[in-house]
Amino acid sequence: MTFHFAPERGDWRVADIEVAGLMSVVFCGDGKSIVSAGKDGTIRVWKAADGSERARFAHDGATTAAVSPDGCTIASGSADTSILLWDVTPLELGARK
Repeated sequence: MTFHFAPERGDWRVADIEVAGLMSVVFCGDGKSIVSAGKDGTIRVWKAADGSERARFAHDGATTAAVSPDGCTIASGSADTSILLWDVTPLELGARK
């Protein structure tokens, strides 16, 4: 999978990001990080500027992820109807503007 995005400085970047069974992708509020959910049971936080992985969380059968408006929590949902909340305050994902 390849993500295409326009960083704040206005140019286009391409980052090859491998996620088994990608189910969901969402940008964080400040646009500097991306959160993905994969069928491999992972919720991952990626640095948008270069595609490097910043964090990984385990949630079996994850199908979706969302970031709270203040950027401090990721919620992940699974096909088994479970919802997990992840405190990502230390990652400083940034609030929506």
